[in-house]
Amino acid sequence: FNFVTFDLIGDLTFGQSFGCLETGELHPWIQWVFGGVKESCFFQAILRVPGIQSLLKPLFHLKNDNWKQQFEYCAQKTKERMAMKTNRPDIMTHILRANDEKGLTEQEILNNAQVLVIAGSETTATVLSGCVFYLTRNLDAYNKVTAEIRTSFAVEDDMNAESLSKLPYFNAVLEEALRVYPPLSVTLPRTTPPGGEMIAGKFVAGGMTVGVNHWSYNQSSENYKDPELFTPERWLSKENGSVEQYEKFADDQRKPFNPFSFGPRNCIGKSLAYAEMRLIMGRLLWNFDIALEPGFENWEKQKVYILWEKSELKVRLTPVVGY
Repeated sequence: FNFVTFDLIGDLTFGQSFGCLETGELHPWIQWVFGGVKESCFFQAILRVPGIQSLLKPLFHLKNDNWKQQFEYCAQKTKERMAMKTNRPDIMTHILRANDEKGLTEQEILNNAQVLVIAGSETTATVLSGCVFYLTRNLDAYNKVTAEIRTSFAVEDDMNAESLSKLPYFNAVLEEALRVYPPLSVTLPRTTPPGGEMIAGKFVAGGMTVGVNHWSYNQSSENYKDPELFTPERWLSKENGSVEQYEKFADDQRKPFNPFSFGPRNCIGKSLAYAEMRLIMGRLLWNFDIALEPGFENWEKQKVYILWEKSELKVRLTPVVGY
């Protein structure tokens, strides 16, 4: 999944794919990002311990070198795209239209391109991987979603982001994957207003950094019934599911569920991520039956350094006859 999402965001941002699907190898950029993000977690922890920074200062250049390669490559690709004479309607086209006196500077364009590539590839690939894993571990959900997809369209070409967004159970599967395996298992910070704010029944002074960890919230029995179980039915309305299932999950706290964060600073790539997830997963389930290979039953037990440290996930794909 990292191959296809990285190739897609490369084409949409820079006008050319990174060629991961063709070569069958991760592009060095992805490896630089993974390494840099993991290192950042350790260095942020170090900064919280007074006096230890000076002892470990020689290690800081390693982090800078890792990110430096990523920054330099991004700058190169951004400049190549800015010099490209094309009217293709990609993301960079809209960014470059704002490159005037009141718009974005070249450095701001570079910064945006960097965020787009990192956020638009790894996070989506993570959700897709989790979705496949949990579906293969829940055959009832797997059978329901494949039946819905394969009976809702006459031909594969009828599937697009809009038509797939109208399938209740399919979209419930994606929401549940986002709940049990959030792409960013961290706390996205917010700052309280100058006058302070009441949060969870307690007053928090102004200028304080606060946040709610996605994974912790999603795994709490105070917020969800049977939170450890992959149950897409919890996202169905009374009209789209059974009354019994609806009542079973009636007390689930779905309103605060915001895997893309909330407010004016939420994820700018939310719509793109949903489009990618729907198209990739929809076509995958249309064309193939999927089964988990032996030995990967505990794949979800992973470490996380802002991003999940995913190990390989092996599944067996069997072409579906007649579709």
